[in-house]
Amino acid sequence: MSYLRARMGGLFPGNFLGDVAVLALGSVIAQVLNLAAIPILARLYSPADFGQFSVLLAVLGIAATAITWRYEIAILLPKMGAMSDALQQLSLLLAVAMGVVLFTVAWFIPDKVKHWLGVDVLGYWFEAAVLLSIAGAVNATAANSLSKQGKYLRLACLRVIQSTVMVLMSLSLGVMGIASGLLWAQAISMILIGVALLRGAVQSRSLKFRRVTVAAYRYRDTPKYLLPAALLDVATLQMPVVLIAAWFGGELAGQFGMAWRLMALPTSFVGMAVGQVFFQRFSAGWPCVDSSRRLLFNTWKILFAVGIVPTGLVMSFGPEIFSWVLGGEWRKAGEVAAVIAPMIFGMFVSSPTSMAFLVMGLQRYSLRFGMAFILYRSACLYVGYVLDDLLRGLLLWVFCELITIFIFNKIILLKLKENEVH
Repeated sequence: MSYLRARMGGLFPGNFLGDVAVLALGSVIAQVLNLAAIPILARLYSPADFGQFSVLLAVLGIAATAITWRYEIAILLPKMGAMSDALQQLSLLLAVAMGVVLFTVAWFIPDKVKHWLGVDVLGYWFEAAVLLSIAGAVNATAANSLSKQGKYLRLACLRVIQSTVMVLMSLSLGVMGIASGLLWAQAISMILIGVALLRGAVQSRSLKFRRVTVAAYRYRDTPKYLLPAALLDVATLQMPVVLIAAWFGGELAGQFGMAWRLMALPTSFVGMAVGQVFFQRFSAGWPCVDSSRRLLFNTWKILFAVGIVPTGLVMSFGPEIFSWVLGGEWRKAGEVAAVIAPMIFGMFVSSPTSMAFLVMGLQRYSLRFGMAFILYRSACLYVGYVLDDLLRGLLLWVFCELITIFIFNKIILLKLKENEVH
């Protein structure tokens, strides 16, 4: 690992690629474990089981985003370690307090409302998913803290361990015939890794409320601008599987969930690794326009080169690939994957650099994009529902998403140009 860091670090200023290599290698190993297990899991669990699992991840993702008020993102911003520690403590306090509040609210939601929301397929796992969001928020907070400290190797190793635990438990429970095995494996692996992450990330053992209060006030723009946009973004990103379950049935929800899970693996692993290092480097280099632009374009070029060939293969042979790898009952998932492949590719290239918005002070646009997301994503799927054709609705979603990605990155480039003039 050290050799790889040294060899790649010489190719990029600030040893960017060296740090990316550390995280990416761990992410690739974790990704390989997941990919290797999916053909077996697809035969142990039904599409309906995967549909339930996808809805659980949707609820978990939305709740985990909400309960920290996005203060975990700000951990990477301060130059001084004491302020980062205070932001870490603030995020953890909010995760526990708001997680308990949200769990209490979820417990008293009537069954009719759960049906209307499309989460009734989870049963008691709905409340469990909300409570589990505390572990998700703790994981995100600790991961950003480790990134701030430059402990990329530890972060990469823990990701591999989490994937290993998740895969082994899913397989074991599936062989035992436990339909909710995917849900149990997700819960246990998240909790175990959350504890391990915290042990390595926590710097200050003493809680100083005054410093935490100062940090909350100094970075008050984070929940003000980023939280609404992030909630809208994660809700609309996770919303499709819930809407598909409600409008097209649990079987298609499982097919979509499988396609999305496989297609999003590069973004969630390699893209996340690049994004964490990019955020740290970009925040350190800004407002130097030349170095910021060079970092931005080089990151885009690397991600484009990595993702273009797999995207083309899925677009051309999606149904055949899915049927061969997962079994004939998953052919529809391959059709879905072929349709959404261009959108996933755009996200893979753009998402890791999206935090440039925060560093450049462009938070005011985040809410506008969030509103656009929730409008066109839900509207596109509704068009598919009216036409009784899921693929047409997804095609319309892909078209709108690619336009939005272009506009998003155009704003970043215009800000660079504006600073260059000044």
